[in-house]
Amino acid sequence: QMQEQMTTMQQQMTTMQQQIQQQMTMTQQQIQQESERSMNRSRRANRDEILPVIRLHDGQTPVASRIHFPKDQTELENLTVANVNNLLTFYGLPTNCNERAKKDRLMRFLGVIL
Repeated sequence: QMQEQMTTMQQQMTTMQQQIQQQMTMTQQQIQQESERSMNRSRRANRDEILPVIRLHDGQTPVASRIHFPKDQTELENLTVANVNNLLTFYGLPTNCNERAKKDRLMRFLGVIL
């Protein structure tokens, strides 16, 4: 019986360690995402670089997923609706609005505010 209790405790500890690791990873990704948004907010001109923001559930960026990402705000403003939809979908954002609203939604998400 004591061996069973020890085994159960070890399993519980392993589960707790996994949960803590998952929470730490999520927290690190949230910090990274907010850092990228903050850098995008600090831009001073339309031609200043926009950083891709990571996706929280897997830490991926559009670039890593081979989705076109605009290099600056001017390029973002000139994206096709299909490109904007791809980025919104990648980030899990709704696409059920007009073109201007889609671009505004994407810019807000990325922290682009010029």
